Amino acid sequence: MIVVYWVLVAASALGILGCLGAVATLARRVRTAPLAAVPTTDGESLPSLSMLVPLKGTDDATEAHLTALVEQELPAPVEYLFALESSDDPAFVVCERVRAAHPDVAIRIVLSGPAKERMGKQHNLAAAAAEACYEALGNMDGDVAPAPGTLAAGLRALAQPGVGAASFLPVYHGSGPAGGALVALYANYSFCANFGALALTTRQQAIIGALWLLRRGTMERIGGFERFTTTVSDDAAIGRAIAALGLCCMLVPYTVTIPYERLDLRGGLRHLAKWIAMLRAEGLPAYALIAVT
Repeated sequence: MIVVYWVLVAASALGILGCLGAVATLARRVRTAPLAAVPTTDGESLPSLSMLVPLKGTDDATEAHLTALVEQELPAPVEYLFALESSDDPAFVVCERVRAAHPDVAIRIVLSGPAKERMGKQHNLAAAAAEACYEALGNMDGDVAPAPGTLAAGLRALAQPGVGAASFLPVYHGSGPAGGALVALYANYSFCANFGALALTTRQQAIIGALWLLRRGTMERIGGFERFTTTVSDDAAIGRAIAALGLCCMLVPYTVTIPYERLDLRGGLRHLAKWIAMLRAEGLPAYALIAVT
């Protein structure tokens, strides 16, 4: 009994020390305030960008998020590709409204067709990438709200030597039902806090899936997005493939926001169970460390 007690004390102490270290790192290096657009400096050259947004369904915030995306101020050519399986998807009407409201912005809607046995998001991402024209490719989930300078900050990070991908830490913001609050508590104060601190202090082999960018040449070197369309944890798989090239998966020290999930308590528990199951793709040592801390 005494041995079990001291094992639990040690595990608790490890978790507390890990939390304190993560908080100190994030407080020192991450900015959660809105990222304002930064004007181009003399001589700065950033890659052109094709921003890909896989969509399936819509909610009250989708149109506002897509609008915030296409109104980014960028010192480089940019196009936006909204990818969904068919025009019957409710998101199609939302995409059409956003495109009509921004006639001077290069916006295209890509219809990917039925996903069948593929993962829907990855299927749409691969279809959009096949239609992209520019040097860098970005991916953003439809529930992400980017600040005005988000994409510019991502391109600046991607332009640094040795960087294969640049991604942003997502933070749940606002309020919602009990299940959504449970998901937000776990994501903001456990997973994202610990992953963010590790990504800022060690060389990581994963990207955060909410919003990330990479160069077209890097995508081609890892075999394209098509190879990840049957992978549940595609961001982890893409990150590992990029790291295998000897490139860095860089976490940009700014956050993007996500609204609370509209889930009841049971739905929130199921959502967390799915996330934790996906973390097994990171390997037994990483999974055990997450479980302990």
